[in-house]
Amino acid sequence: MWTGALLRRATLTLRGRASYARRRCAGLRRSQHPSGITLKISAQFSFWAAVVFAAVCGAYALYGLSTLDADVSGQQRSDTVGFALFWLFLAAVGVAMAIVSRLILRGRIGKSGE
Repeated sequence: MWTGALLRRATLTLRGRASYARRRCAGLRRSQHPSGITLKISAQFSFWAAVVFAAVCGAYALYGLSTLDADVSGQQRSDTVGFALFWLFLAAVGVAMAIVSRLILRGRIGKSGE
């Protein structure tokens, strides 16, 4: 008996919260927080964050590749190489983001029609 009452109470609580969120955010743009604060990251910060991200991921990938031993099994070697290649891929994503941020800083991307 008490589980039914508890379930009804939880359902009503969730419905009330959802309707409150809909009422509160009804007039807001999709990218605006209910408090009115929007997050803006500068291209300079984005560039340096991408450079640091690429450096950390690349260093970890090189560390993973450099710790390969000759006497490990084939399965363990392939797992280690796959793990290192994943971190190398993340480093490549960081380099690509740094390049895009640098192009934004130089004015080659964005603000062309404004």
